[in-house]
Amino acid sequence: MDVSANRRSRFIMRCVSSGLVLSLSSVCVLAQGQSVDQTVGDEDTSLSALFTQCQSYSSIHFLVDVSVSISAATAPSCCINTIPGSTLTGQIEYWSSGDRYRINNYFSPDEYPGMDIQFAYDGNQFYLYRPGARTLSFSNQDNARFMSLPNPMLELVRFCYPLTDANAQDRLRFKDVAADAVPNALQTAVWESASLEDGSSVQMSTFKGGVYEGRKYVHHLYAAPGAHNRPMRMERVSEDGTMTSTEFSDYFEVRAADGRSTHWPRVVVMRAFDDATGSEVLTIKYRLSEFSLDGDIPSSVFRIDSDVADQVWDDELEMFVSP
Repeated sequence: MDVSANRRSRFIMRCVSSGLVLSLSSVCVLAQGQSVDQTVGDEDTSLSALFTQCQSYSSIHFLVDVSVSISAATAPSCCINTIPGSTLTGQIEYWSSGDRYRINNYFSPDEYPGMDIQFAYDGNQFYLYRPGARTLSFSNQDNARFMSLPNPMLELVRFCYPLTDANAQDRLRFKDVAADAVPNALQTAVWESASLEDGSSVQMSTFKGGVYEGRKYVHHLYAAPGAHNRPMRMERVSEDGTMTSTEFSDYFEVRAADGRSTHWPRVVVMRAFDDATGSEVLTIKYRLSEFSLDGDIPSSVFRIDSDVADQVWDDELEMFVSP
């Protein structure tokens, strides 16, 4: 058995399921600076504004086009039933209002088994539906542990929720962020001058990380001066030099119902590299297709009716209740 190949396959699966993505991007820190979170005109451009924008609406809905590229050398046959090295494409749609939410993954079940899946929580019941198998399960308990690619908009604040072995399977949801106070670390952030690979000047701030699979890491957040509420990149940097990265670009502004200015990226790119060889093994690209705040989302969106399924599973009873 090829142990190294098997290790890389497990590595890719962790990337897909936990959002852990590796990048070999290089950043040069130039000099120590001071915290410069500030208000520009009537707009708060601080990191606190980045966090509170995920709490400033009554509802959010968006649709993203997604492409997932896995290298020919490391494509795991257990999860990809297609030609190694090809790019898989699909869409993911998100709705959230209060503690209710829904996530629909639109992927070909032949190309990406297990990813053509839908999740919903209506405030009382949690639903999981597999359209390809026409199987629905429901539970009286909400469930943060489900297989789905990371929510690209919540990656903006993912550094506030350090990844650990204990929470690696949990999905960060809008309701989780809405329930939290602004972390003190965001209000006291200290920024350093830095430059990116292309020579552009940015600022970097370091935040507490955690320990994941034996690796201790910290978060590095990069933003343009005076625009800390619009991060350009978030990295996890471990002691052995391995780096994880998520990049955000092409921001647009939306006014929330309370008049607050919010900023969201149209493009989010996550890249992964083999930790042993440095070769690229995974790229996930999100491009925003639709977006709205404070819209009227019907209650029916947050339920999945049993009449769509041929089989219905009750998690509490641990048995099929239909047919």
